Formats: sequence, structure tokens, C-alpha cells
Amino acid sequence: MHKFTDSPWKIIFNEGHAEIYSKDNTKTSICTVGTIRASTRSKEERIANTNLIKTAPKLYHVLEEILEYTSKLNIDDKYIKRVLAEARGEHNE
Repeated sequence: MHKFTDSPWKIIFNEGHAEIYSKDNTKTSICTVGTIRASTRSKEERIANTNLIKTAPKLYHVLEEILEYTSKLNIDDKYIKRVLAEARGEHNE
């Protein structure tokens, strides 16, 4: 069981930043990401990072499905387990 807000998430671009919301709740943002303000990163990269954050729940679920599949085939899945644990806040590098 995960503790994060499940997908789908959506991005609302505001002045100087983007806010990520659950599609079910647009009153309280999940997080705010700087997208326009002065930064060493390009605007394109900041927007791409925002899209990656928005997609995180879907990526997590896909990794869970891959893990289930690899365990059936007896494939080494340590990396997938480590990434999922890190996403749950159980593993810090």
C-alpha cells in the first residue's frame, strides 16, 4: 500500500510556477514547482521536470506491475525493488 496521492495528477501553470493537483481535488495542490523564475535550468527543462513529477504515480504503478511480472520469471529485480522503496521513502541514497 502506498501513501501518496494516487493519479491522475494534473498541472496548472501559474505566474512563475506550476502547481500539481489531483484531478479530484483542485483546491489543495500536491506540490509547487518553479518553472519560470530565474534558474540555471532552461524553461524547457523545468517544464519537463514538472511533467515527470506529474507522471510519478503512473510510473510507480508500472514498476509494481513489472516487479510482479519479473518475479514470476525469476528475473533479478533488486533495482526495481530499490526504486519502489525509495519512492515510498524507505530507502535513501
